Amino acid sequence: MYGIARALNAFRRKKQEIRLQQLYYYASVLALAPVMIVGMRSIGHSGLQDVALVILFEIIACFYVMKRR
Repeated sequence: MYGIARALNAFRRKKQEIRLQQLYYYASVLALAPVMIVGMRSIGHSGLQDVALVILFEIIACFYVMKRR
């Protein structure tokens, strides 16, 4: 996550440092998606609608982390 943040920051006009704690939150949120998908597959639900809901949850969670500063 740190490497991705530095690479994105290199292309921005307005340089912005992202704290390691915030990167930890992003990594935790993004790591939860495969766990949720595997959990849904274990009970037999892994359709397109379920994956779309997981992606929506990830977007909302990342937005929350972004606004948490």
